[in-house]
Amino acid sequence: MRPTTATGRQSSTASEAVACAASRSSPRRAASTPVRSPRRSTRRTTTSAASAPLLRPSSGTTGASAAGWTTCSTPPPACEACRAARCATATSRSSPRPSTSGRRDPGVPPRCVDGRRARDYPASMARPAPSELDEETIDVPRTVRFPVELTPPDGFDPERLETWPRVEGRLEWVEGRLFYMPPCGARQQQTVADLVVTLGIWARLHPEFVVGTNEAGMRLGDATRAADGAVWRRAELSGDLGGLPRVPPVLAAEVAGRDEPETQLREKASWYLDVGVAVVWVLLPKECEVLVVTRAGESRHRVGDRLPPHPRLPDLTPMVDELFLQISAA
Repeated sequence: MRPTTATGRQSSTASEAVACAASRSSPRRAASTPVRSPRRSTRRTTTSAASAPLLRPSSGTTGASAAGWTTCSTPPPACEACRAARCATATSRSSPRPSTSGRRDPGVPPRCVDGRRARDYPASMARPAPSELDEETIDVPRTVRFPVELTPPDGFDPERLETWPRVEGRLEWVEGRLFYMPPCGARQQQTVADLVVTLGIWARLHPEFVVGTNEAGMRLGDATRAADGAVWRRAELSGDLGGLPRVPPVLAAEVAGRDEPETQLREKASWYLDVGVAVVWVLLPKECEVLVVTRAGESRHRVGDRLPPHPRLPDLTPMVDELFLQISAA
């Protein structure tokens, strides 16, 4: 047997590539390839041969890309060259196969699938990705800083709760603008719960006061705002339980969170004081500290401290530890 020289191998490879290209450009196909008759294909598709889309391997993971295929803009005749080049490369390599991880072997040219025959492939391979968004889809930026201003719906009245939009989160009306905050995280919600328990136990011993929570709303001035916790004198509230209180609470309490840092809550504390609130507590769960703000000034209290008394809130002097029991245990 005569040994095969390098020149012979190259000639053989070139011959095989030409033969493969010719066979692929021919109307005849291998028995294993699904075939659709020209007459049936003409009835079922309105796409011309020149405009038929092609599919190429893709690294995407959604829609048609989940099967590793995406639309190719190369006209069908040009793709015959891709097939021929792939055949030539395949003969010089040991049966290269496409990676299942979505990455293509750099030595293998892209696979091309004629869109005219894509129906013959499995649905997961030929299914196109959606080209249009649903009409109710809302575009949001990659990053967003809360609170987010919303456009008030038709008929919106900040004084009537029934006209407010229904959202998963919190809303406030400030200076003629509607702001949205998302639901709070675990640290913030557990601290709010400890705050409410502390205020609730105290209110049971002082029935002349009423405690509000769950974003306790209040209509003060031209703004509608909400507090994590608030204390009103019962005698100052009207008997209407369906609307918003229109008198300032004696105490307003706010809990800092991911989207409500201390600086933002300090600004809100200033607003509380301006509309008549006597004392504001700003709870800082990360530091386990409480900032007490009054018209006379402010003070910061840490674990082991007791909050200072206020003449309008008799006996309400909890330990700082009580306000962070759950997150401290975690």
